[in-house]
Parts: sequence; structure tokens; C-alpha cells
Amino acid sequence: MKLKNLTLLLIFVIFIDLYAQSGKVDYLLGPGDLIDIKVWQHPDLDRTLRINENGTFQFPLIGTVIAKGKSVSELEKEIQERLGKDYIVNPYVTVVVKEYNSKKVSILGEVVSPGIYYLNKKSYLVDIIAKAGGISPKYNQSKQLKVLIKRENIEKEEPIIIDLYKLLVEGDMSLNVEIKPDDVIYVQAPENYYIFGEIKKPGAYPYDKGITLLKAIALAEGITERAQVNKIKIIRKVGNKDKIFIFNLKKALKGEIEDFNIKPMDI
Repeated sequence: MKLKNLTLLLIFVIFIDLYAQSGKVDYLLGPGDLIDIKVWQHPDLDRTLRINENGTFQFPLIGTVIAKGKSVSELEKEIQERLGKDYIVNPYVTVVVKEYNSKKVSILGEVVSPGIYYLNKKSYLVDIIAKAGGISPKYNQSKQLKVLIKRENIEKEEPIIIDLYKLLVEGDMSLNVEIKPDDVIYVQAPENYYIFGEIKKPGAYPYDKGITLLKAIALAEGITERAQVNKIKIIRKVGNKDKIFIFNLKKALKGEIEDFNIKPMDI
């Protein structure tokens, strides 16, 4: 994919997102979502309801309805069946999501509008970048750009690392990973380094010449009690590949080995 096609790609993604918001793409409901329920020819039953923390809501005549994990069409079918069983002959029910609040992601770093965004459909990395207005103009042609995706359910909390230049410029869509609720997406600046895992203050830090791993850990307010101090992993881009270093913090603190020098964009 050429650079001139990047804008077209983002426009296409935004169009698909608007299509999803129109209600044509099913969405799995969850706590906090606001839904509008209409029962044809029975306006007295029409309700606008927010799904509670338990994933349920109360509806006239049928009582408690479990919405969490159901698609819009599944919820429509359930309400129709329960109303039709004892109360209404051949009811017709429509459900529209008014507010998507149950599934959110954060995107930080070098995008036009960093912040929290809500997922209203199955979403991928390019979708979220488009929602955030695209890459910051300062970096949109940088071959050094990477994305780190922090996902809570990943074992040992290791981030997913994506070469953004290959994805957006060269068009390698195999890198367009699916984004999950509660993901934190960092669009890296070349002058930063990143620290994740069993650390008290994870995130992006500005690179200073001479920064070492011990200093970086101190700036991040230290490790947690669960940290494996003899197996700290450093991921560094060397050429076109990621090189992994394993550092023994315990030995370094005892002076048995030298401290590790950090470089820009180290993870």
C-alpha cells in the first residue's frame, strides 16, 4: 500500500464504522449500554433502559431480562418470545443501542486524538487508529513507529507489538490485529521507551541519554511483589527483527553484573 492510499483506507474504515452504528451489525450487549426497546402497536411498553452492572434490566410484564453477552437480534427474539407466550399475540420488538458504554479501549501516544473509545462492533487496530483521527502528522511517515497493545488477559502481561509502518504504509494486513475490550494501545514515539508488566507505574517514558534499566525501574516507582526479578525481558528493534535480552535484576542490585543501558523505543 502506498502512502497516498492511507487516507482512503481510513475513510473506508470510518464508513464501515458508521454502517455498524446504523444497527446493521450485531453487537454483544453489556453493562452500561443504553438501549431503546419498542413493541409494535404497544407504545405503552416502549422503554429506554440502561443495562445494569449485573447485565440485566427489568421490562414490563416479563420482569428480569438478561442482556449481557446477547446480540441485539438475540435480545429482540427473547423479548418477543416471552411477550408472545402469555401476553401479546405475535409481538414485534425492535432494539436499538443508543449508547455503547460496556466495551472500551484506550489509545495513547502519537495519534491526533488520544483517549478512550467505545467498541460498537468487532474492531481491529486500524479501526481504532481511525477513530483517534489517524497518526500524528509528525510521525505518519516514520519507519520507526510501533504500536504496543497492553491486554490484561495475556499471560505475564506482555504487550503485543505491531510494526505500524508495515501495517499502514506497506499494507501488511496480517498485522491488523483484533482489538479487545479494555485494551490499552500505545502508538510509540521514537524518542520514548516503554515499561510494562509487574511494575507499579507502567507506560511510556521519555528517553534521556544514559538511562539504565535500574533508573527506569525507579522512575516507574519500582517492581511489584509478583515480579520475577531474575527474568526481566528487554525487547529491542535491531534491523528488521526484535532482539530479546534477559536481565537479572537481583544480581545487578548485588553488584554482580553491570546495569543495562536503555535505548529509545526499548520495551
